[in-house]
Amino acid sequence: MRWITFALSLVAALSTAVLALFRFGDRWFLYRSLQDDLLAAGWGLIETPSGAAEKAWPVFVASTEAAIASYVRAHETEVIAASTRPKEEEEEEAAR
Repeated sequence: MRWITFALSLVAALSTAVLALFRFGDRWFLYRSLQDDLLAAGWGLIETPSGAAEKAWPVFVASTEAAIASYVRAHETEVIAASTRPKEEEEEEAAR
C-alpha cells in the first residue's frame, strides 16, 4: 500500500512540475474558455428554428468573432506577458 501511495504522489508531483514549468495551466484555461464560447455559439445556431436561420447566422458570426477576440486579448495579456517577465527582470538585474 505504501508503494502505491508513493507512486501516486510521485506522478502528482511530476505532473505539477511539468505544468508549472511550461505554464500549461494558463493556456489550458484559455483554450477551455475559447472552446466553451465556441460551443455555446454553435449550439445557439443549431438550436435556432429553421424559419429564423437568416437572423441567427449574423449572431453566430458575431459570437464566434467575439470569442476569438476575447481569446486573443487574454493570450496577449496573460501568456505572452508572463513569458516575457523573467527576461525583463534579468535585464534589470544585469543593468544594476
